[in-house]
Amino acid sequence: MKDKITEHSTPDSVAAKVDSIVVVPKEKVITTAPSLFKNNLLVRTQKYPQLHITRYDYTISSILLVLFVFFVWLYSSNFKIISQVIRDAFQFRGVKQSRENAIIGNRASVFLLVFFVINLSILIGRMLDYYGIVLISTRFPDEIIFGILIIAIYSIKLMIIKLSGFIFKLQNEASGYVHQVISYCDSLGLFLLPVIILLSFFKQASPIIFINMGVILVLVFLLIRIVNGIVFGLNSSKISKFYLFIYLCALEILPLIIIARLIILRIN
Repeated sequence: MKDKITEHSTPDSVAAKVDSIVVVPKEKVITTAPSLFKNNLLVRTQKYPQLHITRYDYTISSILLVLFVFFVWLYSSNFKIISQVIRDAFQFRGVKQSRENAIIGNRASVFLLVFFVINLSILIGRMLDYYGIVLISTRFPDEIIFGILIIAIYSIKLMIIKLSGFIFKLQNEASGYVHQVISYCDSLGLFLLPVIILLSFFKQASPIIFINMGVILVLVFLLIRIVNGIVFGLNSSKISKFYLFIYLCALEILPLIIIARLIILRIN
């Protein structure tokens, strides 16, 4: 009987002991991650955060925004003239037809020439920057220098065409070819606009893809212009075939070879 009482008394004693246990709460532990700005090689150069502004991003964005606004305006108000410019660039016309379809001096043509200078300057600047080529070292942006060079080259080119027409008494032929050159420039500036926009803002693809697209587009238009000039000269009985050959070699093919050679040497 005594043993039974002992067996039944054991759980009661354990319960009493459990009731007498005082649960002491654990201390609150605060864990903090190590700072990324301590014990590293980063050197703080400014006391307060500074806004990082790049020269090209905002400048090119503003320029392209203005060009896009002008394109929408030209498309809505001068659609027929734009269509005519593109047709003239891709169709091989004679002197009389070129004179009839003259667009020089039109406000749409002037704006498209601005498109041509700006877009071609940006393309050349981005291409040389991608390959790490420095052709001209100045404190001015490369696009401004290239724009001035493009304007100077085409101004000299058109002056030579006009002067040659005056010397050889081929004013009508010279004027007709000038209109063809301007149509080519207008159309190329228009087609380069989406390529330049993709090159500037589409970062998911390599920029060399859009650079190659722009270069191919320029070469295609240049080839069309050379072929158009040959057809233009052959259709005129007043233009000497020998002088036509000299002109194409001196003012069309030779400058392209020189520029390509300089770029290849810089890349190598």
